[in-house]
Amino acid sequence: MLHPDPFGPGVRPSPGAFPFDMLPHPEIMEQKFAAQDVEMRKLLRENQRLAATHSVLRQELAAAQQELQRLHAHMGAMKDDQDQHMRGLLDKMAKMEADLKASETVKVELQKAHAEAQSLVAARQELMVKVQQLNQDLQRNHAAVQEVPALMSELDNLRQEFQHCR
Repeated sequence: MLHPDPFGPGVRPSPGAFPFDMLPHPEIMEQKFAAQDVEMRKLLRENQRLAATHSVLRQELAAAQQELQRLHAHMGAMKDDQDQHMRGLLDKMAKMEADLKASETVKVELQKAHAEAQSLVAARQELMVKVQQLNQDLQRNHAAVQEVPALMSELDNLRQEFQHCR
């Protein structure tokens, strides 16, 4: 018994109809592999650069947080000192007002204490301006910290892209 012709009687496949006839030459494949290798190396370098940047950003964030804690502690200590000093001045002013009736010299001292209180009020206002500046610095540092998740996301995307390229 004869085997039937798979293409039918008188039908022959056209040249290049088989998939192995369409494969590129080895030189073309080598060029493609070389191009992919260059791209993968480029992605690896970029990934390493991003990892280094990420590490630096983490260190800067930790340093900024430590500095912020130190500033908060310092501000609290300054406020306590200022409050204590103000209480002392108020006590001193009250005592001087009582003594004013007894002596004219005490009146002069009271005027000095009043001037000192005014200078302390001015100093307090300056400190409040500094506190506002520190708060603005804190907000800027907080904004920088907010960028870290976006950088992490970008790094993850690059890693995924790198894995996809592999």
